[in-house]
Formats: sequence, C-alpha cells, structure tokens
Amino acid sequence: MISKPTDKPPLRFVASLPVRIEAEWNPKYAHLAGFPLNLVYLGVRPPTDDGGPPRLASACYWFDPGTYREDEATRELWYVTVALCARCEAEEIAALEADDG
Repeated sequence: MISKPTDKPPLRFVASLPVRIEAEWNPKYAHLAGFPLNLVYLGVRPPTDDGGPPRLASACYWFDPGTYREDEATRELWYVTVALCARCEAEEIAALEADDG
C-alpha cells in the first residue's frame, strides 16, 4: 500500500508554550524569573467507534512558590495541578459527562 499525504497518524498530544515569569512583574517573586508561569498539556482523543468527533483532554499546572529551592547547581520549582483550567472547563465537563453516560 502506498501512503498518501493524508494518511498521517492521528495527533494524540499537544503542549502549549508557557509564558516565563518576569522579575519586574512582582518584586516578591523576582527570584522565580525564568520559570514558566504555568504548564498546560493538551491531548486529542481519537474519534469514537460510533463516528463521534475527536475530543480534547487537558491538564493544567500552576507554579507553587512555596516549593522553590536553590543551591549552587540547581534551581527547582514544583507545579501543582488545577482541577479544571478556566478556559478548558466546559470541554472537560462535557468529556466527563460523556464518559459517565
């Protein structure tokens, strides 16, 4: 079988580009400059067997300033999950309801 340009594998994962924390935003958090403000991962679920459309799945993580650690060699900051990102909330609720039905 000869592959056609349209015979691409389905897209299953996408990551957004984060915005970096800037020192001038807030002097209290200037030491966090350079770290991402948040991390958002997006995935595309394949179409359902009954012909339903692909669905978006997402996970959102925000920085936790209380976890910041630094030594001579490394800087570390942890990110925590957010139950539902504000702009992803409707899609997540719809996906959860569809999975329950």
